[in-house]
Amino acid sequence: MRSHHNLQAVTIVMSWLLLAFTSPLTAEEASVADVVEPASMGIVELTVTNVKTDVGNLYITVYDSKKSWLKEPVLSTEVLVAGNRVEDVVTTTLDLPAGVYAISVHHDANDNQKMETTFIGLPKEPVGLSNNQVPRFGPPKFKKSKFELTDVYQESIKLQD
Repeated sequence: MRSHHNLQAVTIVMSWLLLAFTSPLTAEEASVADVVEPASMGIVELTVTNVKTDVGNLYITVYDSKKSWLKEPVLSTEVLVAGNRVEDVVTTTLDLPAGVYAISVHHDANDNQKMETTFIGLPKEPVGLSNNQVPRFGPPKFKKSKFELTDVYQESIKLQD
């Protein structure tokens, strides 16, 4: 019984010492501590040009790093061309957290849900990249297609045949 009272006394003393040497949060610190800011969001207003037919879908793929580029997208979406094409243009918006991104677009012009390629892997169907990068030798580079999204970003990608 006696050790139980001693333990209680030590606990009370330690609590008082902790309170005595700990300063309370200021109002500003308290408000910052209570509010958890959500990740800021941005909008990509995407315009795809040189869309020559209403057949098929546009496959829009978004990447957030050199490591994931053309391998592991952070966002993939399809946009039906028929009904959305005005002359040779299709527009859409993408909601993404603020950050660095690159976009690839493929027009599945024969509507078979895959990209047709040559025997060496070059696309047979229209494709495009952000910043309108057109690779000359070798695969496209993330650093040439990347852009920073902070709020609203307007990107126009011209499809290449």
